[in-house]
Amino acid sequence: MPDPEKSIEITEILKDIEKTTHFKKLPIEMKNMIKNSIEESMKIRFPISTFKENNEWIATTPLIDICAQGETEKEAIESIIEMIDDYMSDPCTKKPNIETIIQVKTQNIPINLPIDKIPINTPISKEC
Repeated sequence: MPDPEKSIEITEILKDIEKTTHFKKLPIEMKNMIKNSIEESMKIRFPISTFKENNEWIATTPLIDICAQGETEKEAIESIIEMIDDYMSDPCTKKPNIETIIQVKTQNIPINLPIDKIPINTPISKEC
């Protein structure tokens, strides 16, 4: 979650921009575009993965140990967004720093699986 003090600074910066003579002369559409661009640039992209398992969708993130589920992929994503927000807002939880979040890359890598030993239409995971 963004630092509340920085959020206040951004709000103050937007107010200062709105007071300038040049900004006041702009058409309303341009003003809205500038405000939206500033607000959008403050959002941080948080990596998540989604997959379907046992007729429900799962959403998870590599940065913190949480996952969410839903009947649809959209529901799972909405749920994990709420959980990430709660997690990052909780003052008692350890959080990754912003630099770590920004640097995370997700990749699909090729792995040789023993396909001939995995029965078709059977879940890959099983209890051992």
